[in-house]
Amino acid sequence: MGGKNSQSDGFGNKSNLNFPGAVYCNFNGSLLSLDGNLGRNSGVTPWTVFNDIRVSRRISFGERMSMDAMVDIFNIANRYNVAAVSPLYTNAGQATAAYDPRQIQFGLKVNW
Repeated sequence: MGGKNSQSDGFGNKSNLNFPGAVYCNFNGSLLSLDGNLGRNSGVTPWTVFNDIRVSRRISFGERMSMDAMVDIFNIANRYNVAAVSPLYTNAGQATAAYDPRQIQFGLKVNW
C-alpha cells in the first residue's frame, strides 16, 4: 500500500483510495468525514390540503335492526399532495413521494 492516495482513517488503519472522488469529497474512510453542511429545514414540503367528505344515511328495519349506507370521498379536489422531499444535495426539495389521488369508497353497515 502507501501510494499517493493512501490515507489513515483516524484509527491508525491505512486505506488505499484509488478513485478520483475520494480526494474531491474529503472522504477518508471514516463516518466522521461524512458530516453534511445542509441547513436545518431546507427540505420543507409544500402545503398539504386534505379535503375529505362522508355522506351517510341510516335506514331502520324496525326497533332493533338498522343499516347505515355510507359514501366516503378522499381528496375530493384531486390535488397533488407531496408526502416527502429529497434531502440529497443534488436534488434537494424535489418531491419523492405523494399521497393518494382521489378515492371513492362505498360501505354498508348492519346493526342489530
